[in-house]
Amino acid sequence: MNQKSSWWTSIIHTTDGGTNWTIQLDTLDALLFAVSFLDSSFGFAVGQTPAPIPCSAIYSGIILRTKNGGTSWSVIDAGITTGWNSGFKDFCFTNEGNGVLVGNYGVILKSSNDGEIWELNLNGTTNDLSGIEFKDANNGFAVGAEGTILRTTNSGSTWTTQPSGTSLHLNDIYFADEDNGWIVGTNFNWAQNDSSLILHTTDGGISWIKQTSFVGSMQLFDLYFVDVNIGWVVGSEHYGVGDYQGVILKTSDGGVNWVKSTNANCPYLWSIFFVNENTG
Repeated sequence: MNQKSSWWTSIIHTTDGGTNWTIQLDTLDALLFAVSFLDSSFGFAVGQTPAPIPCSAIYSGIILRTKNGGTSWSVIDAGITTGWNSGFKDFCFTNEGNGVLVGNYGVILKSSNDGEIWELNLNGTTNDLSGIEFKDANNGFAVGAEGTILRTTNSGSTWTTQPSGTSLHLNDIYFADEDNGWIVGTNFNWAQNDSSLILHTTDGGISWIKQTSFVGSMQLFDLYFVDVNIGWVVGSEHYGVGDYQGVILKTSDGGVNWVKSTNANCPYLWSIFFVNENTG
């Protein structure tokens, strides 16, 4: 962290399946929430830069792009001309050249030229959006605050709101196949001691039901399935004032039952990914 930075972030890289990691970027004054590559060379990262007014809640979204496997990164103009824009939380490229990005205050941006230019899409919500997932080039979903679920059937050009049956903050969404998908949500107010939950669809996202709830002090942030049966969720569990431990839960029956795998040696686990059933 340099003397001018109020935040800092790192992008690290592995070439041996995760055994060893090297830092590619660690001087950026920003928070990054998502990174993904279309191939071994072409990738993006999104997040937010510090507030221009100290202690204010005004953040500027940032998009980074690399064309050389992360050796160097360039900032891409988000295309929002209101003077400031919200933090960006997640993104997805539906196919070559076409990407959709979500962020706070209901922001959805769409690109059709490899992320060179992003256009703002109006979707009818001002709730923060945290996660996005596309089943194919046309059909996708975005989730966020106050139980928000948005659905598109035209590659993100227009969006419709779907009922979720909850007011919890929906953090992420994942589809294991065309029909089976899951959403993980939580309440970010520890004092309320409300549950986290998992929503499930078996009809491709047309309808969602509450599959599992976790009453108590567990907050869940991300999930991943390797098939329709085996999946994991990660988050944090609160044991007392200042005492938080990262938590991993696993299901082997499509989310009907969850077993705590381990408590991680860190206060929070924000994201999870598996390359196969054994390696993640």
